[in-house]
Parts: sequence; C-alpha cells; structure tokens
Amino acid sequence: LGIRRSGDSGATWERVVLPPDELTSITPDSSYDFRVEPQRGGSGELNHMGFAVLVASDGVVWAGTPAGVNRSTDGGLSWTRFSNEGSSSSPPGDWVVSIEEDTTPAGDGAVWMATWNSGASGSGGQFGVAVTIDGGERFRQHLLGERIYDFAFDDGTVYAAAESGLFVARDAYGDAVTWSRISHFADAAQPRSEEHTSELQSQFRI
Repeated sequence: LGIRRSGDSGATWERVVLPPDELTSITPDSSYDFRVEPQRGGSGELNHMGFAVLVASDGVVWAGTPAGVNRSTDGGLSWTRFSNEGSSSSPPGDWVVSIEEDTTPAGDGAVWMATWNSGASGSGGQFGVAVTIDGGERFRQHLLGERIYDFAFDDGTVYAAAESGLFVARDAYGDAVTWSRISHFADAAQPRSEEHTSELQSQFRI
C-alpha cells in the first residue's frame, strides 16, 4: 500500500514518505516521529494512501491521496500538501483521484485534478475539479458537484470524463470558462441517436 518509486525500471522499489495527516509539509532537514502507515480499518494515515501520481514536465511530482494533493520539487525528498480549506482558491475536495498535466502550448504545464467528496457529511469537500497554473500557489475550481474520472487536452480545450457525461471547455484558461456537457453520443450503429449538450460556467476574479 502507499506510493513507491523505482530508479531501475521496476527491478527494485522504495517507499515514498509523504507527510502524516497532522502535518502539511516535511523536509529531509527536519526530524519527525511518525510511522509510514496507510490507513486500514480506521488506523493509520490517510495521506499515506496513494490514489494518483504525476511527474510533470518540469520535474515536479504530484501525489493524490484521500487527504489532498502533495507536491515535491526535489524528486520526492520534501513534500507540501494542499487540501480543501473551504475557499475557492483551494481544491474543492480532499480525495484527489486523478492528476493530469496539460502540456499543449495553451496549457503550458497546467495541472488538473479530480477531487471527490470523502464522506456523506461533506466534511472532506465536494466532487469537482481543481487546476493550478502556478505550481499550487492557487487553485481554480470547476464542475463542482460532478464526479470526474479523467482528463484530456487539445491546445486550450479541456475534456473531463464524468459520471454524468463528457464535459468540454474550449476556453479553459479564460476568466470565465464555459463547460458543455455531452450526455448522449451519436453512434454509427444507431444513426437516429442524438448528441445532447448542456452548459455550465466557471468564473474567476484575478
């Protein structure tokens, strides 16, 4: 369990040490007293459970867990964790289940994340999308309430695969982002089927 890394094409593996739940960062220059123990049966650390990992084109490592998203700028030695803080500039939920980088010219390395609500009470935030274009200094929230699974990119257009359909934003990096939802798809085997779309909008203040 947890996240591991290999420097020899998978011949050997070592555990990646992320901050425990009570800390938001760790560095190799400091001393700590905690066990690396992914939570099972109510015991252990939520942030030691790995859901998603991305090594971005700039070398920054992102790791999604049930306690937020962790960022390392030194190859996994130091980590900083970001989680839902109840503000529009933080990830909308704590369960970060998918992380993808937009490497197209328009995306310029933007990192997109799918976040889920971690409990029936909503204490862990909500379903939605977070994107950062500045390495985690600030997050933009999109598609709040939607259960998102994965992303794809096409030079300014972002696709988000959701439980309720496929969301498409053709102006994904503007101040006002419009998402079109496609819930039914035309099929060559069923020529009478139609494509149904609806729109959602995300607005930001810079």
